[in-house]
Amino acid sequence: MTIFWRSKGKTVNIRYVIEAFNKFIILLIFFSKPCFVSANTQIDTISGKEIQQATLKFAQDQLINVTTTGRIEYEASPIDNRLSMPACKSQLDFKAQKNRARSGKQIIKVSCNDEKPWSLHIPLNFKLWETVVTAANTIPRNKVISLTDLQLKEHELHSLSHDYSKDIKSITGYVAKRNLVEGQPISYSTIKPPKLIKRGDQVVITAQTDKVSVKMAGIAMSDGHQGEQISIKNLSSNREIKATVTGKGQVKTTM
Repeated sequence: MTIFWRSKGKTVNIRYVIEAFNKFIILLIFFSKPCFVSANTQIDTISGKEIQQATLKFAQDQLINVTTTGRIEYEASPIDNRLSMPACKSQLDFKAQKNRARSGKQIIKVSCNDEKPWSLHIPLNFKLWETVVTAANTIPRNKVISLTDLQLKEHELHSLSHDYSKDIKSITGYVAKRNLVEGQPISYSTIKPPKLIKRGDQVVITAQTDKVSVKMAGIAMSDGHQGEQISIKNLSSNREIKATVTGKGQVKTTM
């Protein structure tokens, strides 16, 4: 049954009035009720930037994964500003990744060991400064390097796995494989040991056992550098043997 209400000459359907009133009450209750959903589901977070800064401090404090007497400057790599992780109740754990410290990059694994653990790999840039043997002047190719050709100077190196020397005497006497520019750090890949024996040189062969040492004459069948094994003709037996270069005109073999 439909009920009508007449007011000021207008007829109104009572059912529509009741439905409208009910909707008004529902809306009133909804908007006046405190919103507990967002408050209850809100989770404390730590931003990627904060994690990165903590990692950077760790690297600067610990000088991680480095066996050097030089100095290292770390700086943060670009990071996504949107990155965030749940805040860690326990202390963050930092671990340098092995075999990653090259080309000016270092990767640090950052871990949170809470009930719901997480981990991130944070890249850092670094500059390695080391005092190494440097060319004091231009050294031509095939020149035997002397003390006056060398100096110690601090340089920025781009790898921890370098082969530079910090001892001038260890480079003296070596031969430049190519032209070395003044101010250039000298690595072992750019030099070679001096040629102590030339093919056809007469040499002294030292043949040794645990108890006996015998010396005899020989002829070098090839050129030889310090520590290199070459062929030698034993003039006593007229046999060709293998011997190790131990000095200028000196070789050693075992009996």
